[in-house]
Amino acid sequence: MSCKLYRIRFALRPTPQHPSYFEVQFCFLNVWLSDESPEAAKARAIAILDQLPYEQPVQPEVFCDEHIPQAEKHEQTLFGEAMANALGIGLKLYVAETGSPDPFPEKAP
Repeated sequence: MSCKLYRIRFALRPTPQHPSYFEVQFCFLNVWLSDESPEAAKARAIAILDQLPYEQPVQPEVFCDEHIPQAEKHEQTLFGEAMANALGIGLKLYVAETGSPDPFPEKAP
């Protein structure tokens, strides 16, 4: 089964240019994009993210959630998919405040 709507999950840290740099320890950003392949969706998502004030301590992950029944999807996943279907892109940011345990103790090379 081919997938047309991909979810790319980024683990991020804000850079000093981010307006909430001192309040945010790290965050996870889910990006939903329609594309022909997971590689193409990931490349487009990275190109978008490169314009934002974040660093990526680990590589993003790509998911195809189309095989999950609608009734079993989390409401935020449904929201992201609906946004992507309406606007061409869906975004959801999960933020951990400063002082939270850092899941990325060392930066990726």
